[in-house]
Amino acid sequence: MGQIFYNQLMPVLPLISILITADLVSGEFYNRTAMVLYANINRKTILRAKIEFLVISLVIYVSLLWISLIITTFVLFQSVISFNNLIMGYILVFTHLLFFVSFSFLLSALTRNTFVAFLVPFFYLYFSGFFIALDMELLSYNYYGDTVFSFFKDVLISNNYTINDFPLLVFSLFMYFGLPIILFIVTYFEFKKIDIRV
Repeated sequence: MGQIFYNQLMPVLPLISILITADLVSGEFYNRTAMVLYANINRKTILRAKIEFLVISLVIYVSLLWISLIITTFVLFQSVISFNNLIMGYILVFTHLLFFVSFSFLLSALTRNTFVAFLVPFFYLYFSGFFIALDMELLSYNYYGDTVFSFFKDVLISNNYTINDFPLLVFSLFMYFGLPIILFIVTYFEFKKIDIRV
């Protein structure tokens, strides 16, 4: 069931996250409310609140998905997903969506353009397979996700603890879990340098 969920829904779920995030900062510049907002409140305070909002929204979003998954699995297949699989799947899906949220948020804040903040992550999401086809898989976040997902699937489901390429696994774990945090940090510190009058 977890494999079906990953293969069928993972290409679709980030799209909703991107839609929610793309307008979060750039919309203020489009509506011309940014000058008033950022003149009265510290930029870092606003960005911190927006990041907290995104993370909390994502927790709620993934939690609702997981509740739906549990109910669907029980009703359709009369089975219960193991606790370990639920927790690990939750963390992997949450992190995957967090990357696209942080990527879209970065573009929304730094370009102040909703169209760019939506379109670039959208194309990256749906055309990242080209990086793998062109032997540039290290540019694809999905590649790291597939590597990490395969590792945890082998450990949790198959009880296979053999690691064929340890450096690749460590690098994939770092990129998969670290990149969303790095993008949020870059946004947090770079946004204060932008001239909001432009």
